[in-house]
Amino acid sequence: MNYVRTNALICTVLFSAVAVCGGRQTAPTSSPITRPSFFAGDAQSGATGQHWEKKTDEHGGVSAHVATTGQTPDGAATMTFDAQCSTGEGGVASLIFTVLGAAEMKNFDFDNFEGPDAPAQHKPLLSVTVHRAVGGDVVVATPVSGSYTVTDKGFQFEASMDYNKASKVTIVTDALIAGGSSLLVKVRGFKDPRKSIVANFSTEGASAVLGEVMKGCGAHH
Repeated sequence: MNYVRTNALICTVLFSAVAVCGGRQTAPTSSPITRPSFFAGDAQSGATGQHWEKKTDEHGGVSAHVATTGQTPDGAATMTFDAQCSTGEGGVASLIFTVLGAAEMKNFDFDNFEGPDAPAQHKPLLSVTVHRAVGGDVVVATPVSGSYTVTDKGFQFEASMDYNKASKVTIVTDALIAGGSSLLVKVRGFKDPRKSIVANFSTEGASAVLGEVMKGCGAHH
């Protein structure tokens, strides 16, 4: 095993993918695989959203989906979180975090996350925390690709990685399948990391829905 020091704590690195740090698990940063999506303050926001559900889009893409009201530098906004698994040649496991109404927001630099040449694409500005009653929290930080959505004037942040191996995406989904108590998603601004978008999602129904949707993705596919 290797050891790394994070915030003055000694962390034991397991499988070079996730570390246990004082009761919390954290994954080291790495660049995601960019691919087209199926869908064209630090305080936690209230988990007032829906339970998880299986969702199919107009192209036949299937995702595990949940929504809530989160906080942005411009105030409250509806936000969604989706997990997807596509297998076979070119297959990926994906996490997609969407902020509705982003096109009308003025106080977060969405443009720096947009497109294949986005300035923010190599910085781990998206963090996902699965809170667990037992075993410590699972924490993943990763770079994301980004794009504006048409129908809801939103913006989606996406992390996509190889479907057939353990990754930051499957670390998150496996933790939720095993039974997370809540899901916290945060994106820090590229120009000003003090400006952030934060959403706390319910995990009601997550285990069953993710167990079905993510079947075939991960190290034990």
